[in-house]
Amino acid sequence: MTKGVACWYKQIHSLTVKTVKKVDKAVDAGKAVSNFSDAAKTVKKTDFFVTPMGDAIPATSKGFFNNLSKMELKGTKYYGYDSRGPIRVRVEKHLPTPGYKGPYNPFHCEPHFHIDRRINGSSGKFRKIYTGLIGWLK
Repeated sequence: MTKGVACWYKQIHSLTVKTVKKVDKAVDAGKAVSNFSDAAKTVKKTDFFVTPMGDAIPATSKGFFNNLSKMELKGTKYYGYDSRGPIRVRVEKHLPTPGYKGPYNPFHCEPHFHIDRRINGSSGKFRKIYTGLIGWLK
């Protein structure tokens, strides 16, 4: 082989090896994605949603109302305790306001719930920490 041809051959061989390595990496990445999607398929359902403050909410309306039935009902509010202290849950649906021209607010027109906690942990007034739509629960 002449010197020019040998140099050209080395460059081609080097590029081929690099290309094969990149293709192998791409195939491995594809397998990882495939394995991930297979793993995701094994998850059948969501059992709970977690609020930004760490409160777990059952993912089904049946589970949600089952949990409420274990709390003390006073008027239209449910009271109870968990590991973070006193909790109050309000389930509401407001009547439509005739002549209202403002933006649509699903938390006014559709059934929803509020999770309230005491301001000082175990004492003080309740304050709303989370609001969710009943329709989110399956």
